[in-house]
Amino acid sequence: MHESGGKTEQWIKRVIGVSGDTVRISDGKVYLNGKKLDESYALGNTFPRGVTDEWTVGDGEMFVLGDNRAVSQDSRDIGVVKMQSMVGRVILVAKKDAKKLVSAKKL
Repeated sequence: MHESGGKTEQWIKRVIGVSGDTVRISDGKVYLNGKKLDESYALGNTFPRGVTDEWTVGDGEMFVLGDNRAVSQDSRDIGVVKMQSMVGRVILVAKKDAKKLVSAKKL
């Protein structure tokens, strides 16, 4: 969940890093603790936004990215997210004719 302009929004994002992890974005790729991630699910290259290209995830936090990297609002924009703000987990993603059906389960 994310608060923007006085309203709360729910986002579906991929958790990339958790407490103690270091996430770095370089040359369109994402690195977790120094190892390049295989992100065949991601659409487009990943580029940092703002003033940094590396984040260290603190206790009780997570670094999240959307799969459609060019347009996704995520930790590159708002920084790390508190774990307590997570309200569910995606359990099914089905693709048919380039349309996605996503089902989420409350924690």
